[in-house]
Amino acid sequence: MRQRVVLVSNTGWNILNFRMNLATSLIDRGYDVHAVGTSDGCDDEIRRAGVTWHDWGLTRRSINPLSELDAMRSLDSVYRRIKPDLVHHFTVKPVLYGTTVARMRKIPAVVNSVTGLPYFVLSQSKSGVRGVARDAALKWYSWALSGDDVCPMFQNEDDLSVIAAANQRVRDQAVSTCGSGVDLSKFQAASESMVAPDELVVTFVGRLIREKGIYEFVEAARAVLAQTNRRIRFVVCGEVDSGNRSAVPQATMDAWRSVSGLEFTGHVRDVRTVLEQSHLVVLPSYREGTPRALLEAGACGLPLIATDVPGCREVVADRENGLLVPAKDSGALADAMIELTSDWLLMRKFGRAGRSRVQALFDERLVINATLGVYERLLGVEQPAVAA
Repeated sequence: MRQRVVLVSNTGWNILNFRMNLATSLIDRGYDVHAVGTSDGCDDEIRRAGVTWHDWGLTRRSINPLSELDAMRSLDSVYRRIKPDLVHHFTVKPVLYGTTVARMRKIPAVVNSVTGLPYFVLSQSKSGVRGVARDAALKWYSWALSGDDVCPMFQNEDDLSVIAAANQRVRDQAVSTCGSGVDLSKFQAASESMVAPDELVVTFVGRLIREKGIYEFVEAARAVLAQTNRRIRFVVCGEVDSGNRSAVPQATMDAWRSVSGLEFTGHVRDVRTVLEQSHLVVLPSYREGTPRALLEAGACGLPLIATDVPGCREVVADRENGLLVPAKDSGALADAMIELTSDWLLMRKFGRAGRSRVQALFDERLVINATLGVYERLLGVEQPAVAA
């Protein structure tokens, strides 16, 4: 009987965009692969790839205890039907809820990928309700990320250090990967021009939530447009994440759309169509696991501007393939935008270095091979590597 591997995330979109090459690699090796998430229009495409899809009754934004218990019961029902040999959880609630349910069901192998830590774990509060909540969250995370049945996978050292400070065993068991990697056959550098175009396109790719730095991006864009004589178009590629508590309000979106020189594409199914028209990609996030937006832009040979925070600084080496600026500082961000858009040759130098950096460190095949190695150890099955 084929061994069953289940990939669990908060949305079908996450599975489809970030985990499908892993899923197809598993199918090629004879596994029975299932995916669990919230149905969001990606179900059919996941099924067409040969993955069995299961809807999970999860409300991402909810903090209502009764709703969260219902979500855990729903996941328990899914696991009871599938009877997995191994489950791999991605994102916050799947890691916490999924591990809890997997242990109740005595699922023999659990892999937990930390793709970024939530605010309640990173909180600096030491006392009061927030302090109690932080301590409880750290203990839950520590429990979920350690044990003989689990392998924790981290995308950056900063996140690992936060959890390891509460439980050293997590560090002892952890496997580190350079993010989720990027498919270099899909994201390729365009032919290079040594002459700057008449109009430059500066692009933000990400969910429209405060933590991604979208407010700072818009403020910096407005400052640049007011200061420079160069023709620059600022493009925001992404949609308002209604499932997130810090989503940009509609009134703010309406005001931003009235700004000349600032465009909003909404959700784009294939981000390559946007990157092909871009000359610089900017992500002023407050914290990341390892941001796919920067990896994909770097793979396309684009220069980058990002904040000097965990996750972003793993991808962007300051003044090697882009510029790093302080988080939540729209003035510094505007200065960096002006510096790069004023120097086309520097932009091209950073772009070439960025493609080389992604090739060396962030090739998705490296991540898939590391993940298959974890599965092999937990399941006791020898896995052939994905050809480099």
